[in-house]
Amino acid sequence: MGAIACFVARHEMLYKQFTYQGQQVLKSIEGHTGTIFMDKALV
Repeated sequence: MGAIACFVARHEMLYKQFTYQGQQVLKSIEGHTGTIFMDKALV
């Protein structure tokens, strides 16, 4: 995880590791491995 346009990656969630009530509800997503939560200081 790195920085993109002054945003800083804080956490990455891989779709294949995410479960909801014991089910892998995002496992059918193809073309992307997961999502990255990012933030940016505004001051």
